[in-house]
Amino acid sequence: TVSGEESQLFEVAEYDLPRFQVDVGLPPFALLSDTTLSGSVEAKYTFGQPVYGLVLLQIGENVDTIDKCNVNRKVTEISFEIKGKGNFSVPLEDIRRSVHLNEKKKIKITAFVTEASTGIKLNGSSVITYYGNRYQIKFLEMTPAVFKPGLQYTAYVSKTGILN
Repeated sequence: TVSGEESQLFEVAEYDLPRFQVDVGLPPFALLSDTTLSGSVEAKYTFGQPVYGLVLLQIGENVDTIDKCNVNRKVTEISFEIKGKGNFSVPLEDIRRSVHLNEKKKIKITAFVTEASTGIKLNGSSVITYYGNRYQIKFLEMTPAVFKPGLQYTAYVSKTGILN
């Protein structure tokens, strides 16, 4: 065409829908002072029924560039059976063996669910961010930028939660 666009009709002869869906449920954030990381894995068929099978949970850094450089990233792995939904709790000391945790570190939790009856394996993942403190303190714009030793100084701050 004049605009450089071209169109073509085609027919999709066959399309495989995923048999089931895997979701990893996590809290909105985690603290470096926590002793465990807890969450849930839910696997449901497309029509809503629960999936029975085995979960392999991998916990590691949320860094895709490591994988692209052909470097094996360290992960913490646990496995458990699932009947639609299962909860997990992993000691933070186990996670620290594979991930250096610090302020604002993002951790990726991937659940590989293998369906018991067919052996079909699908996965889902979620990311959680670790913080050093539950609150953030910010200086407001009205706070004077200059501090003069010996004189009274008033600072204006706001305290907010991590997610605010």
